[in-house]
Amino acid sequence: MDKASAIILTVAFLVVGMAAFYGLAKFIGSRSSYWNRRLERRIQKAIRQQRREVLFTGALATRLPASIGDLQRVERLALDANWFSSLPPEIGNLQTLRELWLDDNRSLTELPEEFWNLTALTRLSMDNMALTTLSPGIRRLAELNYLDLSRNKLTRSASCNGWKNSLSTRTSSAACRLKSASFRLCANSGSTTTGA
Repeated sequence: MDKASAIILTVAFLVVGMAAFYGLAKFIGSRSSYWNRRLERRIQKAIRQQRREVLFTGALATRLPASIGDLQRVERLALDANWFSSLPPEIGNLQTLRELWLDDNRSLTELPEEFWNLTALTRLSMDNMALTTLSPGIRRLAELNYLDLSRNKLTRSASCNGWKNSLSTRTSSAACRLKSASFRLCANSGSTTTGA
């Protein structure tokens, strides 16, 4: 093959590769829009039916709609394995929520302050996310008996000692409510698992 043919062939492969990449990106974008609309419809249906359980696991949803806060009777909410990068403040309106799964939302780096209004939570699973800090508001989750914060990117911060001490005190007491906790205390102190 001569040099000109090799150049033409290389350019052709690049054009085909770029077109395939663009097509894949467009497909993923349209799929996440589809899943976002589907999640919104599922939430609206759950509101109308006053459901106590909403499961939306393993989709490509990238946005949790503000209407999530209108689920007045929900007790169990599974939103794990999606692509959320943020949660709306309205999630704090779920006063009856007892169990919440947010695992594997790897773009989720922080929680809104209103999140800590979920004071009825007994089970909170946030494994394999990208959380870098936790608010001292975690102390308001007095009913919590299961917490999973493993495989996050929690770093030492001004609030780290506050929530670490709060959880350590609760997990070391034989009479404490927190039955099982798995969390990385701070990036500098390594991974810690605690259980009663």
